[in-house]
Amino acid sequence: MGNRILFFLGAFGALSGCFGSSADVEVLSTAPFGASAGVARAVTGDGNFIAIIPDIESPKDYAHLSIVRSVSATTDENGLSTGVIEVEYANGEREQVSAYFYSDVAGIYGRFGTDNPAIVVGGSAPEGLPLGASYSYDGLAVVEFLIDGEDYSETGTFALEADFIDRTANMSVTSDNASYSHTNMQIETSGLFDGQGGTLVVTAGSGDTRSLDLYGSFHGKNADYVTGAGVSGTRAGDDFSYIAIIGDRN
Repeated sequence: MGNRILFFLGAFGALSGCFGSSADVEVLSTAPFGASAGVARAVTGDGNFIAIIPDIESPKDYAHLSIVRSVSATTDENGLSTGVIEVEYANGEREQVSAYFYSDVAGIYGRFGTDNPAIVVGGSAPEGLPLGASYSYDGLAVVEFLIDGEDYSETGTFALEADFIDRTANMSVTSDNASYSHTNMQIETSGLFDGQGGTLVVTAGSGDTRSLDLYGSFHGKNADYVTGAGVSGTRAGDDFSYIAIIGDRN
């Protein structure tokens, strides 16, 4: 399959969908870690997705995939499953990818690490947004970054406070050697949100501060779940970073 990564729907059962003429595709950023790499958003009739793609040249050319089987997965007390999923791409090739997911509602799937990552986050579009001003979400954060020639791969936690009246959100992410914060992220009526210009602070090695744009979506009934992903830096500059999140409402 090479460097290709495809958008898809949910996990198990519903995790079979198309990314083509039926999807509204938007390239959000280009070349964050390579000449042809980028971040894209795909919105289907019933799903919202963000993908870190090694080749952004023709995102609409990517077709579809389906879940073949769960290779290994465990589920925690909050309903988050972690494991390896085998997927089948449009050309019939199969690949095993890492996965964090809530049933068929929301998930993170793909190749992690800073060497040629290919990651999709997303799931079902929310059935409706809450009407209140203060809703709290938390969950898992995958944090990857390069600094001083060292590759760090960490899992941590995130917290997000959403105001569905003003349509804004604030987020914080913490891992062993990094932290991220963003205020006044903009929530759209579709459940998508945009967060350009968040701040990633790396404490490993010589340490530094980076700008990282993070995009995502709420999912499920009453926006019960949330996913997101974003990147910053260039591999040549030894400052490539990305974050992917998945969690649920408290």
